[in-house]
Formats: sequence, C-alpha cells, structure tokens
Amino acid sequence: MLLKKKFIGVIALLTLLLLVTAVEAKKALLIGIEDYPHVSRLRGPVQDVNNIEQFIISQWGYKKGNIRKLLNSSATRKNILHELRNWLGKSTDKELFLYYSGHGWHQKDTDGDEKDGKDETIAPYDTLPKPKERVVENMISDDEIAAVVKQLQDRKLIFIFDSCHSGTVSRGISTQQQESEDGVKFTKSLDPFSFTPQRTRGLVAKPSKALRREGGFATN
Repeated sequence: MLLKKKFIGVIALLTLLLLVTAVEAKKALLIGIEDYPHVSRLRGPVQDVNNIEQFIISQWGYKKGNIRKLLNSSATRKNILHELRNWLGKSTDKELFLYYSGHGWHQKDTDGDEKDGKDETIAPYDTLPKPKERVVENMISDDEIAAVVKQLQDRKLIFIFDSCHSGTVSRGISTQQQESEDGVKFTKSLDPFSFTPQRTRGLVAKPSKALRREGGFATN
C-alpha cells in the first residue's frame, strides 16, 4: 500500500514537472516603438505588444516571467541587440517568439548577400536619419537578426515583424513586403532622401506642421 502511494506520488510529480516544462520551454521578446524622437511617431505599437502578450499567455501557454518587453525609449539598438543575442540567442528553450511593431526600413547591403543591393532593417527608438550624409544611423539589419537565427536552428522560431514607414494610423501605406535572402521578412518602402511630401509615408525626420496636415513629411 505504501509503495502504491509512493508510485502515485512520483507519477503526480512527473506530471507536474512535465506541465511546468511545457510552459517554461517557451520564451518571448516583444518590442513596440511609437514615440520616436527623431522620426515620425506611430500610433499603436505599444498596444500591439500588450495585446500580443495577452494572446501568447492565454492561447499559447507562455508564462509572464518568460516574456520580456522593450517599449519606446527602452527599445534602443543596444538593448534590442542585447536581448536578441542573450535573452533569445542563448536560450535553451524549445520555442522562441519575437514580435516587433514599429518602423522598418532598408539600407545599403555591405556583404553582397542581397540581390537588390539592400539590407532590410528595423528601426530602434534611437534611429537617427542624417539627410545630408544620406544615412540613417542605429538601424538593425536582417543580417544581424539572421546571425541570431543561425544559432537557433534546432528550435521552433516564431518571428513577426509588423513594420513599415507610415507616420499615420495605418502603417501599411506605400509599402511592399519583401523576403530577404536569409528568409527573414521585413517591409520595404520609399527612399527616405528622395520623396514627394504629399505621397511619402517614410522614415524621415519629424514632419513640419504644414506637411503633417497634408499627410506628408519633410526633413528639418
């Protein structure tokens, strides 16, 4: 009788450990940026992140303690790369989830791995356009994200990028989706230094009041 009770106890413990492992074997990084200091602001990314967090907890079984969020000023290039490389990149969890909501862009490809000569990018909080030099500093390229992905080939990876270049409520104007050579999907849009103010929804400096009323953007 005693052995039977011990056996039942062991089975119960193993069942509990299995359930805990199933829950803890998932890790997520959620990034949402809307209050950009140097480029047009967005509406919605922070709420997007909060909605996604609730969804993966309630529907996919993620534990709140296994979810990290970078919102607005905390989502700098340095912090995003740190969390990508350490929170996700060094994780032993079997399922990893990355969600990004904010601006996206592209920059000149430097290693020749893109057919169109451009690396797709996401735009951290500290993204800084420099129109005179025709560069945008502090972006994170698909190559940098792919370097993390390569370390995790034996895991289940779910990466979602809700990114384009609109300063309006809709973040899908004047964009088209493109898949990079490494399979990471981003959005691609207009040249930030060659634009018509009334038509462009791009990653450029903050809009003047006049152009904002007309739905366009201009550099300072």
